[in-house]
Amino acid sequence: MGSHGSQLAKSVLLCSPWQFLYWYDRPAGSPRQIGGAGSSESVIGEEPELEFFDALPATWDDTKVLEGKIGEYATMARRKGQEWFMASLTGEQGRTLDIPLSFLEKGRQYTAVLYVDGAQVQTRTGVRREEQRVVSSTVLRHALGKNQGLAVVIRPR
Repeated sequence: MGSHGSQLAKSVLLCSPWQFLYWYDRPAGSPRQIGGAGSSESVIGEEPELEFFDALPATWDDTKVLEGKIGEYATMARRKGQEWFMASLTGEQGRTLDIPLSFLEKGRQYTAVLYVDGAQVQTRTGVRREEQRVVSSTVLRHALGKNQGLAVVIRPR
């Protein structure tokens, strides 16, 4: 199955009508509340990547394959409206990604929100959230380990 970060990335890389269903764990471990208010079955998580799934569309207006090698790694960007969703996956070998954002509109500023596996993260899923300002000339550099993933939402500022 890969890491939790790779599960996020798969939701962009693999087109599926099931994208609206975003728990990627067993139902008992779902980070959303289970049961009614005050229920002893309630499980509420602090996982930052749930906002990624909340924003993820089920259809796309544009798709760009940015890089890849079958069985080793892949990076793709998909646009819905003015938002871009970008994802990368690694296979049996980790790699450092250098992803040019040249698909973004020139002269415009964006905020990129990155979701990536992080060893030092204190959430149940171990996914870290980072924000940075980007433009079309930005090259995102990120190291991913074996079977890990990176998911990014890029929005105009």
